[in-house]
Amino acid sequence: YLKIVGLIAILLSGIGCAAFIVSELDARARNVKALCKMLKLIKRMVESFSMSLRDILREMPEGLAEDCGFDRECDAVSLVSFVEACRISDSEARAIFTEFAHSFGKNYRDGQVRECAYYIERMEERERLLLQKLPSQKKLVYAVSLCLALTLVILLL
Repeated sequence: YLKIVGLIAILLSGIGCAAFIVSELDARARNVKALCKMLKLIKRMVESFSMSLRDILREMPEGLAEDCGFDRECDAVSLVSFVEACRISDSEARAIFTEFAHSFGKNYRDGQVRECAYYIERMEERERLLLQKLPSQKKLVYAVSLCLALTLVILLL
């Protein structure tokens, strides 16, 4: 009886592990999508209102801040400190956003808008790549996790 319970526990842990990894993959895609929205918001605010970065960060919608991985308790005074305070799970997206942060504010409004458009394009390309890979990554994670769990069950029988 305990052996069967143990085997079921192994199978369930394989499924749980796969579900956790898939949720992390989804969170990474959601994070990159939020960073794209953040770049578009910055571009719109600079283009339309010539707002300062502090005002832009203050006006950022709550849901967008959370999806970017930003903690509202942190007082980001520059875009670089904002990036450092964000939990960006994709290393390539972090590199793109960090590069944008270091170049932000070193240009006039028109140049800043062009620069925002450039980084939006790069981030959208990263998002497309992640979304393109996501279904196959999910299938692979589920297949490998379940195969490993079943292998353990077979070995323990």
